[in-house]
Amino acid sequence: MTAPKQDTSATKPHVEPPHLIEFSKVLDELHKLQVSALVPQPDKEQIQALVYARTTDTISLALAQFRNHNIISLPIFDTIKGKFVTMINVVDVMRFMMLREFYKIDPSYKEELTKLYECKMEDVIAAVVLNRPFRVYHVTDPLFVALRAMEAGNENVYGILVSFAEDKEQIESDIKHALIITQWDAINFLLRNDVVRRHGKLDTLPAKQVMQRAWITFTKNDDPNQPTHRLPITPGRSTFALSVLKDVSAFSALRSMSAHHISSIAVVEKDAAGTIKLIDNLSASDIRFITVDNLADGFLEVTEFLSKVRGHPGKPILCDEETPLVQIMEMALKNNVHRVWIVEHSTGKPIGLCSMSDMLSVVVGVNA
Repeated sequence: MTAPKQDTSATKPHVEPPHLIEFSKVLDELHKLQVSALVPQPDKEQIQALVYARTTDTISLALAQFRNHNIISLPIFDTIKGKFVTMINVVDVMRFMMLREFYKIDPSYKEELTKLYECKMEDVIAAVVLNRPFRVYHVTDPLFVALRAMEAGNENVYGILVSFAEDKEQIESDIKHALIITQWDAINFLLRNDVVRRHGKLDTLPAKQVMQRAWITFTKNDDPNQPTHRLPITPGRSTFALSVLKDVSAFSALRSMSAHHISSIAVVEKDAAGTIKLIDNLSASDIRFITVDNLADGFLEVTEFLSKVRGHPGKPILCDEETPLVQIMEMALKNNVHRVWIVEHSTGKPIGLCSMSDMLSVVVGVNA
């Protein structure tokens, strides 16, 4: 007689799939911490003076601040209200300039250009960021809330304003005791935190589960504002990676970025067989280098423009769809870039991108 089989299911250990993030453990860890965990230099005496702009400062001055300090976000201080009222980033300035058909202005009309560059930051706020939520965080605030703010869906929030003032009632007006915490700081923290790295599966989660994956390429004959070239509305974060052919002008590429509220667009070329190759990328931060005096450069083909403003050919940072998230994060930090482009392992064909917003979203975003 055959003995009945014993039920051993209760004794089998539970094994998590290798790519399944253990959100509860990650969130438990993040909820224990304060914003101070992101402060790169805890010694208050060594924190550099805050770079900011006033509501009455001109676009020209703000662009100079972006350019001279190599930053992409500026806190804006309202001198009448006596407090910070918002954060402006390079995407906001780009959208404001494109809204005013900056790309159509003849470079010979210096008077018109000067008027555009003399617009005030309060004009930018009214046009593109009036309804954007804003708060000044204190170093004692919950870390998770600050990380969610930098993940921020489609809002292109690259940094937050943090105060370490002793008087929490004055944090909105205290300029001397404030600093900007960026997405770079957040990504660096996630990499260094053993609990987040282990239970967030950063070492095993592949790019294909994180990236924006629908690839769309614009030509110089396309108008992204026309219905035939508009992208479908998708809930949450955009699932589209956009590119332009290399013969498109820099202004046309910036206009496409502005129309779709994105901060970067890939630059590609096609061979005779129609195969797409990724050769560079244009970022909203490149608008920092367009001034009244060199406006004509914006009418150049995008590859020529990028080579001119950088002084050397571009080299986009690439990985394939199986690259672990931890490597993508490390690549972004090492190369001081906001995004890594994803290509097919076998063909090198571009298929998507992973931005720092995507990296944060997979850990602390809506899915969490």
